[in-house]
Amino acid sequence: MKRIVIVSYDTMPLPPVKGGAVETLIHFLVEDNEVEKKAELTVFSVDDQEAKREAQNYKNTEFVYIKRRKRLSAITDFTNRVFRKLRFGAVFQIHPYLIDVAKVINQREFDCVLVENRAEYVPYLRKKVRAEILLHMHNDFLCKSYHLSDKILKGCTKVFAVSDYIKERVLTIDPDANQVAVLRNVIDVDKFMQTPPEVRDSLREMYGIQPSDVVFAYVGRITPGKGVKELIEAFIRVSEKHENAKLLIVGAKWFSSNAETPFMQQLRELSAGIEDKIIFTGYVEYGSIPQQYACADVVVVPSIMGEACGLVVLEGMAAGKALIVSDSGGIPENITPEYAIEVPRGESFVEDLTKAMNRLASDQALREAMGRKSKARAYVNDKKQYLEKLLKLLEE
Repeated sequence: MKRIVIVSYDTMPLPPVKGGAVETLIHFLVEDNEVEKKAELTVFSVDDQEAKREAQNYKNTEFVYIKRRKRLSAITDFTNRVFRKLRFGAVFQIHPYLIDVAKVINQREFDCVLVENRAEYVPYLRKKVRAEILLHMHNDFLCKSYHLSDKILKGCTKVFAVSDYIKERVLTIDPDANQVAVLRNVIDVDKFMQTPPEVRDSLREMYGIQPSDVVFAYVGRITPGKGVKELIEAFIRVSEKHENAKLLIVGAKWFSSNAETPFMQQLRELSAGIEDKIIFTGYVEYGSIPQQYACADVVVVPSIMGEACGLVVLEGMAAGKALIVSDSGGIPENITPEYAIEVPRGESFVEDLTKAMNRLASDQALREAMGRKSKARAYVNDKKQYLEKLLKLLEE
């Protein structure tokens, strides 16, 4: 039985009591191992009391909690954020959290260390631990332009990408690299299919949504790269033609935070005059997200940045909704024209997005047909066997 260490971020705890997309995916591995123990799992997490209490419910996984050295971590975090924005990547690979993780790992015997999305952790861990180093990339970050890319790729026995798009980005470092494989994202499909109609109706009523309204929903972080501004610009045009159109924007700048940002203020100013048609929910905990999808008629994923995979696409499918998506990154890998309208990014993006939204706002039969086909395909992305898929890749 494989002895696997999973090294998560130093910002969000596990189990994912404060949310987080990567943290939720790690949690699916843990849950799968609870159904049937297939591996010796040890998960490192930043220290958190609520997470510690939740961890007591799991018998087949050991959680190891590392306390943050607040002052030193703040310095390295700030510097790394600046460098990432400049596309140089993190400058401090030796992070205080990472030092403490390596110390604990070296006190034990493990077969491999799975680093979740922190490519900059690899060089230090490669030097300090005896086990194989595996890297699981969830974002478009590890590519030829990153100054440590060669060292990271050579330091990994295997690199798992969440999409073909991310795999191709990693292969820009070395097209002949044979240790890069795809481990596709998954979701808890059943969770998104089981919202009772009365819960949906109650939530729509709370938001002021009428039974005859057509609701377009965006679910995710409120940042410029996610295309929320462009979505609102398109919706303003749609609302002029369809008085019963509503836009539901679910999320905040960051997980578990409702801090108002200059970008959020810009979006509210843009929405002036049709505030009754655009609903900003703020942060919604992950357990309540399925109900938000249930409120919608159409799910829109308007990312303009390189989207690694787009979990929202998978969630919208499970909720049985028609989709409008951009052609960003790995998003097209998860859709077909049967249930999704793909809108190319470019100068006419807002105009083309408007056309797609008008088309679905005008055609209830089309929306419902697309939703049925979307739901029928959803189980392709189910969390069941996620750990087994990982273990199979380890053996290849």
